[in-house]
Amino acid sequence: MLEETQDEQEIISRVAALDIGKAELVCCVRVPDPKGGSRRVHEVKTYSTMTRSLQVMTRYRITLVPDQIREKNRVEKLFEDSQIKLSVVASDIFGVSGRDMMAALIGGESNPQVLAQMARSRMCAKIPSSKRRSLGTSPTTTGSC
Repeated sequence: MLEETQDEQEIISRVAALDIGKAELVCCVRVPDPKGGSRRVHEVKTYSTMTRSLQVMTRYRITLVPDQIREKNRVEKLFEDSQIKLSVVASDIFGVSGRDMMAALIGGESNPQVLAQMARSRMCAKIPSSKRRSLGTSPTTTGSC
């Protein structure tokens, strides 16, 4: 239900706002009174964000996180059993650089220089600049480091 209000000065004729919290969403709309004059009407509605489907999805996600961690650990162990230690170079082997390196390894690439060229952003700092230059991965040649 719209409620009437009285404003001294009209700056913006129509406004809307959303307040999003964990438990609820509050919507507020203020518009000029359809009857005319300087009055404004506003409506505030509150909606629950904790619907049944959201609760089910949240619980399901909570059960998936340990599975994801287990699978990541399994992949890392498979590489380590093959004497490949990506975690020495990449703090997150499932980041962009780590995924690129894993894809190359799976594709049969075994040359460390080629794998080092796949380093991006923070991983570039772990490869000495003299090594990057000798590998051809300086900022001017590839743009990745």
